[in-house]
Amino acid sequence: MDNAPPRRKKWIWWLLGVLFAAALLFAALYLLGSGGASARYDTAESVLADYDGVPGAYVIEPDGAITVRLDRQDLYYIASRYGLLEPIRAGIRERTGRADTGFRISDGRITVYTRSRLLGFLPVSFRADMDMRLEKGPDQLVLWAERVRLGGHVNLPRRLWPALLEEEIRLPLESVSREIIGVAAEGEALMVRLEGLPRLFTRNLYADRDLLAAIALFRSENIEENTVLSVVASLPGTEIPMGDALSRVLSAGDPNAAFSRLLSCCTAGSVVDFWDGADPLTREVLGQGLRRQAVAFREALEGNLTAEQSKYEKLLTSVRESYKSLSLIIDENAFINTATGEAVDPGALSRLSATATDCRIVFLYSSSGGGELSTGDMPPLTEIPRTGKQVMQELSEETPYDLGVALTSEGDTPVLLYRRADGAFVMRQIDDTVYVELLVSRSNPILDIDALPTPGREILRAAGEGWTDCVIWLLGEEEDS
Repeated sequence: MDNAPPRRKKWIWWLLGVLFAAALLFAALYLLGSGGASARYDTAESVLADYDGVPGAYVIEPDGAITVRLDRQDLYYIASRYGLLEPIRAGIRERTGRADTGFRISDGRITVYTRSRLLGFLPVSFRADMDMRLEKGPDQLVLWAERVRLGGHVNLPRRLWPALLEEEIRLPLESVSREIIGVAAEGEALMVRLEGLPRLFTRNLYADRDLLAAIALFRSENIEENTVLSVVASLPGTEIPMGDALSRVLSAGDPNAAFSRLLSCCTAGSVVDFWDGADPLTREVLGQGLRRQAVAFREALEGNLTAEQSKYEKLLTSVRESYKSLSLIIDENAFINTATGEAVDPGALSRLSATATDCRIVFLYSSSGGGELSTGDMPPLTEIPRTGKQVMQELSEETPYDLGVALTSEGDTPVLLYRRADGAFVMRQIDDTVYVELLVSRSNPILDIDALPTPGREILRAAGEGWTDCVIWLLGEEEDS
């Protein structure tokens, strides 16, 4: 009877020891499973807070495929933009009951961090090293865990893995792209390979004929052979041969620049349709940068055209203003400068290559009395001095005349320059017969504007100071776009 109390005390101490050891174990597991891992959980909103909305650097491969580098921000952006983020979150909550999850890519490995309950009640964090593969039809990115650790250090047997990592994680890609042909982790990014340009160039683009016609007329660009621009410039119609264009883009030293230049020469509507029908990820990756570069190329083209166009505008302005200020004297087959007494060479009045042999000042009139010509600001013929009373007797003092200039453009097209009644600058193509007759006329040429054939095509452009518009009229029939 005297030994009973010590045995009871020993049993109590054993129980307390086991409970204490269990508490230490659970505390250790909790500390090991929580240390620093919570910083790896992702909140999409915070990840994208400073994102610029331009996903991935890319490279156009020699075969036209596109390799895109997508970092963590890029991947969250794409998942959010194309409706994948919420389904992924829902799937995580369904397996784990919570959404404390994140991932990192480093040293060519994907690591997933998640919080779950060990033994069904102890909240701890897990770190999983993942592998992946791409499955086609329907396209999916499949991830599976190769190793799972408690916290960041303790390897766990499969039976203790959290529910999220027990099975493969399947990410549907159909809404993002159907043209992914390869995926691999490299460094701190996911390298995604897309079918790229061969698939993209099955879509149609249409050339901006007005732009190309102006380039040809002014010869404002040095169009090198075997380039994208040469392909577009030589088209008989508007539909671009995409196979040939693709070949030129891929053989160019800078495919991005060649592609952008192609887009810069196309109609705005066809470029919009081209991108709207493209694969979403291809459009997302390529579209923004190429569009900006295409806009820059287009602005440069337009700037060059404007500079060349201004030379013709200044030539016509110089001739008309000299005539209006009575600084020109009418001679039998030329105009004399009243200040110098020398014959006026209209080609010398501009920075154009035209010379006295292929450039003539022309008296213009309208036999129908229509409003095509701008004669209201021109002085009466009786006020213009002549070198003699018998000079240019074929001129009628009752007819209002304007002055124009006939010459060959820098693109070797015979044109007539004049001012229209509404103040527009007109650059009108004339046929070779009319042009030669004007050049070889023994007296200053006189031309009835109404006798010229109706233009087959009109191009409208902005004009420089002193003009309301620039109107380019070309011969030939208008083609269907």
